[in-house]
Amino acid sequence: MARGIPYAVALGLLGAACAQGAKMDSTNTQAPLEQAAIAAGWQADDIELVADRRLDHGGCRFHTALRRKTFDAPALALAVLPDGAVVVGDDHASAARVLDACGADAPADWWAEVVARFARGVGGKVVRPSNAADIEAIGEQGGAYQAPVLDTRGDARHLRFQTMHHEPRRAMSVTATLAAGVLTVETTPVTR
Repeated sequence: MARGIPYAVALGLLGAACAQGAKMDSTNTQAPLEQAAIAAGWQADDIELVADRRLDHGGCRFHTALRRKTFDAPALALAVLPDGAVVVGDDHASAARVLDACGADAPADWWAEVVARFARGVGGKVVRPSNAADIEAIGEQGGAYQAPVLDTRGDARHLRFQTMHHEPRRAMSVTATLAAGVLTVETTPVTR
């Protein structure tokens, strides 16, 4: 991610406007994203929006809001759903909305990215097979690397993946289940 800023944001200030989302205006796609960040407590002149096209899937478009004035401030995850609603990250309901709207045929690593960015308390960088340094760190912390796995049998979807947090450097194992539109998430540290 840009600037090495963590994806998850501890906001606590999200109101009903963010939970319901703002509709996208076809004449100005930036305005609803900026409005969602402002509703989350950000100052209008302190918002820099960055599109994250590598995650776009199933009609969802992803963006990250960065603070222009504070280089090391936490980022804010934003998604635009196919119906134009803007979803703001950092709660399980937001993650569930994105997964339900756009995850039907998405791979496990996409699901892991959405959960890491949008679900409260997950954060960190999703560890992928190409992240040799993170895989080595997981081993040093007493764990074994496991690539993201998504089990789609039955009515629920079960996801397992690992994240790496860099300050302090620690690996986490994440288990998430989406059933009937409700996301449950459990994180446990990788330790000896």
